[in-house]
Amino acid sequence: MLPLKHRLKKREDIKNVFRNGRSFKENFLLLKMAANRLVDSRFAFVVSSSVSKKAVFRNRVRRVMAEIIRLNLAQIEKGFDIVLVVSPGIRQKNSQEISAALKNILLRVKIINA
Repeated sequence: MLPLKHRLKKREDIKNVFRNGRSFKENFLLLKMAANRLVDSRFAFVVSSSVSKKAVFRNRVRRVMAEIIRLNLAQIEKGFDIVLVVSPGIRQKNSQEISAALKNILLRVKIINA
């Protein structure tokens, strides 16, 4: 589970990322990021009901993505608020494909050190 200090929880913070952040797209993932004035980077995961009507599936996707982030926290740059938005193309993907796509987008944006 992702530690609380690395979670982006407040609606206003998430809105700020959408308003002022930069966007990057990779396959079925959209990454929005904005700088924050904090020591740590914070993450939010958006998996809408258009991805799947089943909450079990949507929550599984969130858990998989949060676990990938948690395992790579040591290599992730500090001082960013990041929102990851998932599109319906994720339905056919397994955990390894989700992990690879997430790492690719983080590497492309230079948030994670290789």
